[in-house]
Amino acid sequence: MKLTNTEKNQALLIDAIVEVYQIPIEALSTRLRVREVVNARQMMFKIAYDHFGMTYSEIGRALLPGRKKFDHSTVIHAKQNIDGFIKVKDENTIARYNAVMDYISSKMDVRPTIQIHCNKEDVNAILTMLNQFNLDYKITNTIYATPKI
Repeated sequence: MKLTNTEKNQALLIDAIVEVYQIPIEALSTRLRVREVVNARQMMFKIAYDHFGMTYSEIGRALLPGRKKFDHSTVIHAKQNIDGFIKVKDENTIARYNAVMDYISSKMDVRPTIQIHCNKEDVNAILTMLNQFNLDYKITNTIYATPKI
């Protein structure tokens, strides 16, 4: 799942980590080396890198605004640790990764979309069908030109 790098989604990621790991949000931004807090922070960095398209430096600076900043090398190390646990099929890490991603998915407003390509003559029939099932729709007028050869 590719997520848009917005403040709202970053907050959603932090909420997911706090919920899944059952730790206070303040613990994420500290240099606390309690295993549970370290694992939570590392998971947060990995998901931010993999799914938000953020650079290591951006993650270190932006993910916990107003709190302690993390060096890009800390973020690299964290991501590599989680990748290693997943590679060796550590059940606890995989379960938590899936739980965080499930939490994020459940809180996002994601609506499936389809595109319907039709002739002008068929538009009314399609709109009738969409209205019959009470579906939201947006009409765009896209014209594709075929070059003459």
